[in-house]
Amino acid sequence: TIFVREKTAVEIIKKEGIDNVKLVLDPTLLLENNEWEKLIKSKPKFKKYILLYQLHDNPRFVEYAKSFSKQTGIKLVRICPSVQSLFRGGKGVFLPTPQEFLSLFKNAEYVITDSFHGTVFSLLFNRKFIDILPSETGTRITNILELTKLEDRILKDYNDFSYIGKDIDFTEANTILNEERKKSIELLKNALMKC
Repeated sequence: TIFVREKTAVEIIKKEGIDNVKLVLDPTLLLENNEWEKLIKSKPKFKKYILLYQLHDNPRFVEYAKSFSKQTGIKLVRICPSVQSLFRGGKGVFLPTPQEFLSLFKNAEYVITDSFHGTVFSLLFNRKFIDILPSETGTRITNILELTKLEDRILKDYNDFSYIGKDIDFTEANTILNEERKKSIELLKNALMKC
């Protein structure tokens, strides 16, 4: 059996005539949020902030984030995986440790991201988030948002600031993730037992 983490990957493999393919959650989603929280040792560095986690070059992402910050009156904090990203706006946190990375997501007021794992940790920690889809890896984000029924978190118009002050009801998303987590772990355990 081939295990993949995206619905689109299942379709691609099946088109090649391979039927023994199963969908499982991304490994980051196999842990519950309290298991991730155990790794956070330090207190939050910042009070009330919008977290930016941007992996793709998109000037409109930066413009939108700055406008969002201005309209909310909440400062921007940016995870910087590269030196160039330090100059994209917001207080930069350069190459945070895994513990700092998790803390930044857990304590954010809002998250604006174009990253699949940025979306994952926003879901796990139940943060208000906005996804700005990158052209090349957008299907991974779309797949997880379709699964959790939160496709409305994908920004479709750079003039849309309706997300401000709008809470997300994570009840259904959390239930779905818990069910999918159990299924995925069971499938992976069974596969390992056969090895």
